[in-house]
Amino acid sequence: MKTILKQNVLNKTAGIVKLSTILACVFALNLLFVGCSDEETDIMEETSSLSDLEVVTPKAAPGSLLQIKGDVGTDKNALHVKQNGEEADIVAFNANSSVTVRLSEDAVSGPLTVEIDGRELFLGGLDIFENLVLPVYWIEADANGFSIFKGVRSLSGNTSRIPIVNSTGFIPALAASPLTGELYYVVQDVDPETSQTISGIVKVNAEDGSNAQTILQTDGPINALAVSALIDKVFYAETNSSDFSIAIKKTGTNGGTVDILQEGILNDISEMDYNLLTHSLYFIEGRNKVNKIRLNDNALRTVYDDQNFRIIGGMAVDAFGADIYVADLGEPGDGSDVILKGSIDGTAPLSTMVDTNVSATLSMDFDNLFRKLYWLNSSFTGEPVGSIYRTGLDTVSPELIFDEIGLSLGMEVTGRTENPGEKKKKITTGISL
Repeated sequence: MKTILKQNVLNKTAGIVKLSTILACVFALNLLFVGCSDEETDIMEETSSLSDLEVVTPKAAPGSLLQIKGDVGTDKNALHVKQNGEEADIVAFNANSSVTVRLSEDAVSGPLTVEIDGRELFLGGLDIFENLVLPVYWIEADANGFSIFKGVRSLSGNTSRIPIVNSTGFIPALAASPLTGELYYVVQDVDPETSQTISGIVKVNAEDGSNAQTILQTDGPINALAVSALIDKVFYAETNSSDFSIAIKKTGTNGGTVDILQEGILNDISEMDYNLLTHSLYFIEGRNKVNKIRLNDNALRTVYDDQNFRIIGGMAVDAFGADIYVADLGEPGDGSDVILKGSIDGTAPLSTMVDTNVSATLSMDFDNLFRKLYWLNSSFTGEPVGSIYRTGLDTVSPELIFDEIGLSLGMEVTGRTENPGEKKKKITTGISL
């Protein structure tokens, strides 16, 4: 039995390697969101610590998160954000840098103000979208190179998709930041003089792919990426070109200082995600275990090990909760692929959550606003066909969102459609970092 299981894992691993090889070949062939009125900042009391504040979240909905950047002071208790006179709950606070709040479930369009130590600044009129629909992003590869598609599914079920990024370089990973309306992605190219891989992390406007800015460039390949605007950090896994060991690093959302969280990892790193409650980065190592790095002290520990999986495809973490979701893949085509649910501390036993419409799932994402799980089914057979599904958590019922997706390894969700009457989870986290 162990021999059969081992062979299945090897076969599945070979399938992933085959898909990665197809994408790499395509690469080789091609080497050669703000509701506030714009600038409507009538200052009720001009102070140096308040005048630079700005709302960076492109669009807001009832119960959604809203981020304000600038000098918010050093004392979270002295800060008050009010929308229509109602105080919003603080979700994350970064001294002198930013504050993220959650609007009320009954929020309607109206004035937004920030008060620090009794001094108040009017940030304009905040537009609240009752039926907010934001995009899903994914990477596709074809004979012409790599593209990042933006797909939108309307309330009526109609879909549209357009490529917003095109590149002759290999795009192995992307990460979306709905709080700031930005999309980050990795592009790998080859230096024509040294023949070495050059990787860059690029930030663009998530609406249309404009305003491209390379925030980091390195000689080593980068194959995994995550971003959290809550703490203003970008995380990535970089391979050393000399000994092929992997280091997990972080930098700011605009680049800057690079810090090494862990290094000397010998197995490949794939999906990465951040959880605010544990202030930890989660990632898949070697396609057979889930690890986390506690960012307070960079301590590394295994959450679920290789005894829990055949081979891991995608992974998603509830950024504000205690759950983790992992795609456990079986033999290609045998219909045994499932999505498992566990806990972010690894104490809860893994249980099957979804056992239909799961096939070669290589990427997953979690909707923290409307509490839905999304997953990308890719193909091991060479056929350029994939699909994106989602489901609610209380009642598991896979819903097809997009199909006929080309060869792809990555997907990110920045916004979703709320079902009428659906109850959203209230987040009362008040973490200062």
